[in-house]
Amino acid sequence: MRSFLLSAAIPLACVSGALLLVAACEDDPNGFGGFDAGAEGSLTPTPTSTSPTPLPDGAVPEAGSRLVTVRVRDRGNQPVASASVLFSNAAGDALGTVQADATGVATFAAPSGAQVTVGFGDELTPRLVTITGVEPGDDLLAADMRPGASGDSRTFRIASLPPDPPAGSQTYARLGDCYENVGAPPTSVAFSPDCSQGATTVPLVVETTDGLVTVGWTAAKNLAPLADGGETPVTLPAWSTSTLAQTVTATNVAGAGGSFYVSFGEIASGVVLRTTEYAGSEGAERSATFLAHPGFGEALQAGALAYDYSVSGSGMGIVGASVRAAAPTADGGVSIDWANQLPGFTSAGIDAGAPSRPYVSWTSGGSLASADGTFVILFWDEPRDAGTAQGSWTILAPPTATSVQTPALPPGFKGAPRTVPSYDDPPRIVTVEASFVPGYAQLRAAATALSPSDGLLNGNTSANAPALPSNGAAVRFTAYTRNND
Repeated sequence: MRSFLLSAAIPLACVSGALLLVAACEDDPNGFGGFDAGAEGSLTPTPTSTSPTPLPDGAVPEAGSRLVTVRVRDRGNQPVASASVLFSNAAGDALGTVQADATGVATFAAPSGAQVTVGFGDELTPRLVTITGVEPGDDLLAADMRPGASGDSRTFRIASLPPDPPAGSQTYARLGDCYENVGAPPTSVAFSPDCSQGATTVPLVVETTDGLVTVGWTAAKNLAPLADGGETPVTLPAWSTSTLAQTVTATNVAGAGGSFYVSFGEIASGVVLRTTEYAGSEGAERSATFLAHPGFGEALQAGALAYDYSVSGSGMGIVGASVRAAAPTADGGVSIDWANQLPGFTSAGIDAGAPSRPYVSWTSGGSLASADGTFVILFWDEPRDAGTAQGSWTILAPPTATSVQTPALPPGFKGAPRTVPSYDDPPRIVTVEASFVPGYAQLRAAATALSPSDGLLNGNTSANAPALPSNGAAVRFTAYTRNND
């Protein structure tokens, strides 16, 4: 059984991938974290020859200011030309708004502790992203995070199944953490956005079971969406009846509580095909056994999750970890040492006393200073002429923060509420620690192209990390999120 200790950094080779951040070839002295993959390809900012953007008329740089560069990207990692970028001081007071150039780059002379805010989305799905704790000389990637919608809906058209199917009673299609029934072909199978885990090109597995156990399977990889958004045709190879038993065991979990789950996944086409199982309520070890599909996965990813329903406020706590390793070639398993997991949150809440600048605060059962950073996500809605706008505001803060307040926004700023919105309670708060991120300086440089998964924001059992960048990578996280009990 392969064992993973979550208290020491794992040295990684340079790898280009969706979760690879700036300076990912450095070891993280602290440990690990968990978040959602954004656009495919390297997220490392590249040098620019863009001339410094002059300060707005009448603006005076604060003492100690130096240029901060912001590269604005959409969810597909493409530049957003002419985007408005708001620079604020540490208190959230506006210093100036700069329009990005044709390559999506904006620069501004900002002081230590500054904030950067960019708006995305449209009339009914506005989104704001704010990066706090910015330092002079920073080179930042501000990307559309789309919290709560980590991909696009996908529908697949299965014209036929392979001949000579194994003797099963039920047939399912699987994408990511999701299962859907497969009817008699020709048939269509639809999946919700979160199933794709943010990936554009995805795999699809079709399994037949005897009601309890998989007796046969077939799979297709690298399924790209059609340009018109229509049903993606799927051609499936011959059935396989080969499986490998894999046991995931979490050790040193005596104090983790009764709601404990483990998961096993296989990474293919950048998506984790994953199953999560309840792992018992007592004991220092919790485990479950899963079936792998030999030849399908390029790597395995195992995880563990502990749910805490006793926290104060309207939310619940989740503490989790994920590790990636080579794909299995025989029956076996993975062991995850829970001894040094991040402490859980104990409370969180929103103070909307100043509706245009809500204040969010939280407490935890121990110090989170060793982590890499904290994501705070506010969901809000307000009536508009075209319907109800459902917006979000994602704020990235240092791991030592215990509160944030949204910055003041100028009138008409893209993505901003227009009146006094209704904020969803609880706020979502996720602190992360990753083996491939040295600290907050590197996290803030590129983390807005990453976001907590849809499962984590909604408090369900698919709250695991999506595909990690390379074998040996590990993440751990602690979250305050929606209570779905």
